[in-house]
Amino acid sequence: MVMPHTAQVVCTIAVAVVSVLAVIAVSLAWRRTRSSVYPLIMLGGLACVFNEPIVDLLGLCWHPRTGQWRLFETFGRPIPVWAALGYMLVFGIMSAVLFGLLSRGAGYRRLWAGVVVFWLVDLAVELPLLRQGIYIYYGDQPLRVGGFPLTWLLINGLGGLLIAVGIARLPGLFGGRRRWLIVPFMPAMQLLAASIAIPAFSVLNADVSSGWRWVGVLATAVIGVALIDGLIRFAVSGRELIAVPVRAAQALQPEVTSAR
Repeated sequence: MVMPHTAQVVCTIAVAVVSVLAVIAVSLAWRRTRSSVYPLIMLGGLACVFNEPIVDLLGLCWHPRTGQWRLFETFGRPIPVWAALGYMLVFGIMSAVLFGLLSRGAGYRRLWAGVVVFWLVDLAVELPLLRQGIYIYYGDQPLRVGGFPLTWLLINGLGGLLIAVGIARLPGLFGGRRRWLIVPFMPAMQLLAASIAIPAFSVLNADVSSGWRWVGVLATAVIGVALIDGLIRFAVSGRELIAVPVRAAQALQPEVTSAR
């Protein structure tokens, strides 16, 4: 399998242009609000690309090596340059949107709407790239639309939601000088979200019948929906994930308020 040259050029330029616009917008917001939360979320989204080889290996995804503008390779999986910018846009921007909704006191329906928008953005990015052969999901994978396994909507959506809820409800962890922890926190949450796909990953990487593959994938779908719904219900309750000293909680609050 060869990386299509023209599609790779167009894809890389497109994500680069959108990334520049996103960075400019975040920089202006940072200057206006004096809040470093959103720039750090963008950097955290960029850092999530280092999880790509792991989830590719488990989820049977392949980026063609021949002709690829390679950024790095681990676990025998070559990762192209455009993927890093794509991660910053999908996980950076969409996690920032979900965090913004939480910061403004969004309710149950608005947060679910935010997750649905996350899914639509994910589909808008993935489907055209799959159509051009820039990467593929291989093997007998149920619930595929346009070559895209829909279980990834749940994995990615849960990841973005975990990031947003964690930053908003863990003020003691991200307060003051510890704000930079947002960056490593994001890939950790993305990888945690991928754990819901253990049933799917297990059957996809086993010599089992198509029926068992459907069982594993549907189990992942049920777990994903239940966890997203439960996390949203927790988020709108306004409770913090852990008890923290008042002074630590206040360390994050001023910047959240200024970002509204």
